[in-house]
Amino acid sequence: MRLLFAQPDDVKAVPVLEDMVRCNPTRSDVLAQLVNMYMDREQYREAISALDRIETLEGKNLSISMEKFRLYRELKEDDQAFAELESLARENPNDLAYRVLIGDQYLLLQQPDKALAVYEEVRKKSRETRLYACPCSIIISRRAKIRFIKPSWMQFYMEKRLTNGPGLCSCVTIS
Repeated sequence: MRLLFAQPDDVKAVPVLEDMVRCNPTRSDVLAQLVNMYMDREQYREAISALDRIETLEGKNLSISMEKFRLYRELKEDDQAFAELESLARENPNDLAYRVLIGDQYLLLQQPDKALAVYEEVRKKSRETRLYACPCSIIISRRAKIRFIKPSWMQFYMEKRLTNGPGLCSCVTIS
């Protein structure tokens, strides 16, 4: 069996894995191997289907949702990609980090207006902090003014004594 999986291009590997899944439908590790095989072959719809089956077994989580988001993006289905993240945020309504993550993804896709709307929603829901992390070095104000921090944004960060919020690396303050 090990030789079968040594070469991801081997045409026999996928049917064998699919048979293993049929015989052991609760083995998410076998499904994960199948996902990897599909992704290696750029069979993204099949990979998403296998991820859905893992999600049924293990429940919705950030890893699966982000992988499905990435695959939907590969398929140029941005609406479905964001629907996946929205679903994750709905299942975790008290964890605003998931909403921030959605805003971060909009920023990465050069959609600052949508990102701002999400961050504003988070600001309204949050009572404990006004600082949210985002992967882009920008500060967004409530007036929708976007200002890019100079390359020395870390120095700015230190001068203002800002700390990371629940997101990725730099910061967004919403005043």
